[in-house]
Amino acid sequence: MNKNKNIYDCYKNLNYRKEIDGLRAVAVLPVVLYHAGFDMFSGGYIGVDIFFVISGYLITRTLVFEIESKRFSIIDFYVRRARRIFPALFLVMFLCLPFAYMWMLPSQLKDFAQSLIAIPLYLSNVFFWQEGGYFADTTELKPLLHTWSLAVEEQYYLLFPPLLFVIWRLGSKYLLWFLVTLAILSFLLAEWGSSNIPSANFYLLPTRAWELLIGSICALVNNFGKLQLKNILSFIGLGMIIIPVTTFGDYTPFPGIYAALPVFGTAFVILCATQGTLIARALSNRFLVGIGLISYSIYLWHQPLFAFTRIRNLTEPSHYLMGGVAAITLLFAWATWRFIEQPFRRPKENSKSFRFFFTTFAVSFTFIVLGIIGHFGNGLGSRWSETANYIDQYSQYNTSYFEGAGCFLSSEKPNLSSFSISNCLSSKNSSKNVLVIGNSHAAHLVQAIKDITPKMNVLQATSGGCTGLIPLQGQKFCTEFFDFIYQDFLPKNHYDVIIFSSRIVMNDVSKFSKTIDLYEKYAKQIIVVGPVPEFDPYLYKTAAWIEIMGSNLALLELAQDTLVLERFRVDRALKSRLSENPKVTYFSVLEEMCEGNCQVNSSNGELTTFDYGHLTLSAAKDLAPSIVSIMRFKN
Repeated sequence: MNKNKNIYDCYKNLNYRKEIDGLRAVAVLPVVLYHAGFDMFSGGYIGVDIFFVISGYLITRTLVFEIESKRFSIIDFYVRRARRIFPALFLVMFLCLPFAYMWMLPSQLKDFAQSLIAIPLYLSNVFFWQEGGYFADTTELKPLLHTWSLAVEEQYYLLFPPLLFVIWRLGSKYLLWFLVTLAILSFLLAEWGSSNIPSANFYLLPTRAWELLIGSICALVNNFGKLQLKNILSFIGLGMIIIPVTTFGDYTPFPGIYAALPVFGTAFVILCATQGTLIARALSNRFLVGIGLISYSIYLWHQPLFAFTRIRNLTEPSHYLMGGVAAITLLFAWATWRFIEQPFRRPKENSKSFRFFFTTFAVSFTFIVLGIIGHFGNGLGSRWSETANYIDQYSQYNTSYFEGAGCFLSSEKPNLSSFSISNCLSSKNSSKNVLVIGNSHAAHLVQAIKDITPKMNVLQATSGGCTGLIPLQGQKFCTEFFDFIYQDFLPKNHYDVIIFSSRIVMNDVSKFSKTIDLYEKYAKQIIVVGPVPEFDPYLYKTAAWIEIMGSNLALLELAQDTLVLERFRVDRALKSRLSENPKVTYFSVLEEMCEGNCQVNSSNGELTTFDYGHLTLSAAKDLAPSIVSIMRFKN
């Protein structure tokens, strides 16, 4: 009899738990609805954490069974993993190719091509980490972004089975405590990383391993109390999963202490929602079990379908459209599960593993070659006109001018101890000192102001992603940076003018009082620069869409419909609040740039913004004379 059949027969000795498939449904549905843009599911991304725990549990349970029954084979394990992962994944990747070629801008296609290289190498989590944060606006347009979690799992399963086997042979009684120790270390690293290295913390295995290890630990725990206790704990566990789905958001530090809620909630459900409990019955209903069975294919399909829907539409698709795409996702997922997943996971008796591995290697190699072509071909820009390619260059816009005075602290350089800020902020020989303070929305003004005021000492204290408003909030590097500015630098230097500019929301307007009170102690004049025009989608994307779709609409006309109106409400609120203070001069960028229609081109023809709302250098230079003209200097 074929050896593969013997291996798959092993599973018959492991009790099938319907509730685990139901739990998979609880994991995948919030992920889909989160990526579809439904605000109610703002924390839906925690479904990935649930998957990690489930995966750790199921794989460890199987491995322990095979080791105990002397059936363990590392080769057979990897064959099963490959049959589980690759056929459906490769199908989705293959069907993405024509739509990527037809609809993606050169920069987008180059990025897509690079992901084709990373995925077969189990490195897509590393690739997307290098690309930027998971919650950035542009991630919604990355069809294969979601494969980062597959890479985390596969990296774990490259290391875990051999380690498990070795520890088991040395003494199985030590295994549980060994895994607990690893989980604690990984969790502590994740908690530290959520404040210090947030992007790497989200994507990389060392800070995600504890979630998989919690599942592995669950597989080694045999009994968790009587039925009444199980009912209580499984109910609590499900609540610990559901609450974060609706209360967490893109700015929740993750996956540190906050991730413990869904992770341990999942562990409680796995351990306690056993046969006879109320939660087990709820999770075992046919709908949830059916969704759970096809959950892997749902996960594979949802991101490409949503991404290409957004790429094809100029503005954010409606909830009705995204809901329809989510329904199509379920249909595609069922077909993939039925005709791809099932046949490959349960091969025929005469199926040869080496044949499958050879095919897998050949397909992987093909994707890598296609990725190399797309990368070195710079996204195959010859598909589009010169105008479209020129517009697409804004996606790679050079923002070095943000560091006009050399004092811009970005989120990628959060450690003040390695950043000689005291040197770059040291006073120069000038009788007029101007300090520009805030976040990147202050930084984009500095170089332009310096260029037209060569006799002034223009200093810069800006930190990307930090408002600088008091009380200080946000990530650790934000509070450390502005603590230094407000407690150390401000009292030790002299300023004629402080220019403050940050991207704020309506809730921040009330925080200006304490901030202005502090600035008044050290400056003769305070200028608050209001919000700039923001466009959703970005201006260059709208311009590219017009060019690619062959539309007769003018950018100036179409862009007015993509303005973010909330910026105008913030502008009015700030102007009203600050007008009563004689020491504060409010400068409304919107009044300057939006008399009639909001400007989309600067005086030299460059677009005014290169992303959602940062000024290009030429637009900043157009604006700077008006800001300088309201400065007051007293002897």
